[in-house]
Amino acid sequence: MDSSEEEDDFPSIESVTPQSKIDTIFQSKTEKGIRKLCFELLDLKDAVENLCGNTQSKYLAFLRLSDEVVEMEHELNDLRKNISAQGILVQDLLSGVHHELSEWSKANNTEKLQKDTEFDFPNESQDEKRSSLENIDLLLAEHKVEEAIEAIETEERKHPDFKTSSDSLSNEFSKRKSLIENQLVDIIFKSSSFGFTKARKRSSCT
Repeated sequence: MDSSEEEDDFPSIESVTPQSKIDTIFQSKTEKGIRKLCFELLDLKDAVENLCGNTQSKYLAFLRLSDEVVEMEHELNDLRKNISAQGILVQDLLSGVHHELSEWSKANNTEKLQKDTEFDFPNESQDEKRSSLENIDLLLAEHKVEEAIEAIETEERKHPDFKTSSDSLSNEFSKRKSLIENQLVDIIFKSSSFGFTKARKRSSCT
């Protein structure tokens, strides 16, 4: 009994682990832990670098996009200015076209009114001219040459277009005037012939 109790209190030397082995075991575990930690840190470093690279790329892309947005805003402003200028030109063009159409419409309406007036009241002037010609014919038929001449002069003052117009009434007026001139020449010739004959008779009687 005594011997067994002593063996329990003092274990055998063979069961005791040497300190060197203990140190080796702890050193190996520590190295493994450190290596694992280093690998994890390296992985974390790569992840951080990738994240930084992606962030930088995205930031550069954002800067380029910002520049493009600014440039696009300038282009939009220029486009707005061009559209505004074109709008002013179009408005001026529309105003000019509207003015031209208004003038053209007024001119057409005036011309149409004149034509309608001429069409509605052509007979008044024409009837007056025909009446004058009939009066001249009557005076010529009655051999009232002086009165016919006065009537012609009156009509020339009232209607200057008798001399320049080429319508039928103006032609008839010209014929009457030529007829009166011929009658005047005939009267003058007859008067001179009568006077010459009478003078010859007187001279023969003496």
